[in-house]
Amino acid sequence: MLYAEQTCDSVRTQALNSGKTRICPYRTIYRMKDPLNLKDKLFQDGYDSLNDDEKLRLLLSHSETSKNIDAVAEQIEEICGSMAAATQADVHFLMNECGANIHSAVLLELVLQLKRRCEINEADKTRLNTSANAKRFFQGFMKGRSREIFVGVLVGKTYKIKCCEILNYGSAGDVNASAKNAVEFALKNRAKSIFISHCHPNAGCAPSDEDRAATRRIQKALSSAGIVLIDHIITGVDGAVSLREIDGDIFKSVESYTLSFSGS
Repeated sequence: MLYAEQTCDSVRTQALNSGKTRICPYRTIYRMKDPLNLKDKLFQDGYDSLNDDEKLRLLLSHSETSKNIDAVAEQIEEICGSMAAATQADVHFLMNECGANIHSAVLLELVLQLKRRCEINEADKTRLNTSANAKRFFQGFMKGRSREIFVGVLVGKTYKIKCCEILNYGSAGDVNASAKNAVEFALKNRAKSIFISHCHPNAGCAPSDEDRAATRRIQKALSSAGIVLIDHIITGVDGAVSLREIDGDIFKSVESYTLSFSGS
């Protein structure tokens, strides 16, 4: 370790004399907007050593020309407010309003989708035996959606996820929650228990009268086919709700499914 420090100091002196700014993987004089220096900082001090501005510029260095990185980063920060918000923005919005090229826009979209995929993979290990677990799973699955989707998830006797499928795509404001699609999905996979879910990508998670009516229709159709509807989870910009928690009379009673608000 001591040898490395001495070697680094020697290289530092040579670099300063030669006018270079990137001098050593152990110690670096950072010109903060230089992607090479940001990479060195990442390798040396770790991801958490970078602030949000630096993370955005480092990411853009893989997709934008060097002369455009700062301008695009400043536009994204001004319009979106943060890199986190930018990852949730529409690809075309990033290109048209923030000046990002298609590679940068797709890369920012991938950040969110990879995070969502990791959350889904982690949730797959969890049994959906509580409404809290179900809400957590569907929030991860719905994250970053720009339009409403209707989803079915089949579970076994221990509430382990067997199959997950998008049953219908909608618009930014509505989706057709088809009872026929839910029944066919369950029968095709020989399942006896199903969760359904849909998202409100631009609104809160509170259920509408139409959401409740659709749930009743789906519950009736599933029941006639001998399939149990465990819960309907609705996600929104403010979280997720379990329709069984707030409208339990829609559903038939099930064993071993714990509602988070009551513990029963």
